[in-house]
Amino acid sequence: MAAPAASAHLNPVLSHVAFEYWQSQDFEGFIGDKVLPIIPVDEQDGKFYKITTEALAELPDTKRSTGGTYNESSHRFEQDSYEAAEEGIEERVPDDEAARYASYFDMEELAVLRTTGIVRRRHEFDTAAAIQNESTFTKTDAATAWDDVANCDPLTDVDGRRDVISQNKGMEPNTLIITRKIKQWLNRSAEIIERIKYTYGGMTGPLTAQLLADYFMVDQVLVANGYYNSANKGAAASMATIWSDNYAWLGIVGEDPTDDMVSVAQQVLRPGVGNTYMWRNQAPTPVVAESYRDDARRADIARARAFYDLKITDASAGELIKVDNI
Repeated sequence: MAAPAASAHLNPVLSHVAFEYWQSQDFEGFIGDKVLPIIPVDEQDGKFYKITTEALAELPDTKRSTGGTYNESSHRFEQDSYEAAEEGIEERVPDDEAARYASYFDMEELAVLRTTGIVRRRHEFDTAAAIQNESTFTKTDAATAWDDVANCDPLTDVDGRRDVISQNKGMEPNTLIITRKIKQWLNRSAEIIERIKYTYGGMTGPLTAQLLADYFMVDQVLVANGYYNSANKGAAASMATIWSDNYAWLGIVGEDPTDDMVSVAQQVLRPGVGNTYMWRNQAPTPVVAESYRDDARRADIARARAFYDLKITDASAGELIKVDNI
């Protein structure tokens, strides 16, 4: 009779390795947890409340007559819900392979890093699918495709969407999402070069994200640069971008819940397009690592997993701009 596999247990050392890797420079072009900030929750599924646009932009009469009472303002909330689901992947580390490569690297650590990368990549892929979704967000074609670097006018395209968002939400959009390819087009845009050549002292190098943020009048420009292998298993690798080069997204991204300088009340008053609701009872960090022994196969099993729900909470907080002719 084959020996049963041992129960998996959370490995704190490997979990730390996995979390550090999640945040590492290897994923510098992964922007998912910046677009949909992670909010830890205590239940797998539950309700939450969001303040209405009407309440945020209310302008009641504030005059008070002598001896009179003050007018009152009341908060109005809408109810929404989330349902976290588990994401995870395992990799087997056979004893003979671990011994063979032991003098070069730790096979179990390598397995944790690889499986963590898969979970991270899935989160990024799902975030991109949620944000670059014409069924969720209004899509407008650029007047001239941005790859037509001699004639495009990206600022005019963005300003048109900015006006729509500001009118809908009573807030200015704070984030523009582009891809590395789109940034290359912007680097060569005659309109942008003409506008900044005096302001930035004839800058000749690639445009930085901060310079682009200043140009587009947003707090941040997030440049997505993640890839995945789109080929079937066993076939030669075929690399594809996680975020489509067809779109730029302009919108409101909420406050970072992990920022100690930002209170919960401030987060409520500055709602964003959505969040990642992470069930901390099962996954206290964005990714955790577990391991168990499989004696029947003489192998250790490394597992990386997460427990979350990607939730778009306000589709009016963002607009898509189709920036090419495809």
